[in-house]
Amino acid sequence: MSFWISTPFSQEPRIILVRWRAWEVQVPNYDAPTWHLVGYLAEEHCAKVSSAVAFVHADTEEVTTKTGRTYAFSGAPGVDSEVAALWASWQRQHAVIVLREVTTDILDGRQPLPVNLIRASG
Repeated sequence: MSFWISTPFSQEPRIILVRWRAWEVQVPNYDAPTWHLVGYLAEEHCAKVSSAVAFVHADTEEVTTKTGRTYAFSGAPGVDSEVAALWASWQRQHAVIVLREVTTDILDGRQPLPVNLIRASG
């Protein structure tokens, strides 16, 4: 299974996800629940979990994360075994609690709550 190592925003400011979903989670280092995308990068042939979603662009069906990266979607939401495996691994690594799926919220143009880092992970 191949996991994608994030390239700097300056090198790849926009990413296209296929077979994607969005989830609201409670991450220990944030003061409010965060939304994250998980999906498959067809061009790189690997799965990806985004940083926290900052803004949903309902007019373009794109999402911008707290890092400034833009995610666009290709096709309907979905999941595959590689995406599911990365999502499970990411949850364990970051000690998150999954609160709910927010895929429909994103498709409907709803916005996540603003979040702030409350302590550095260590």
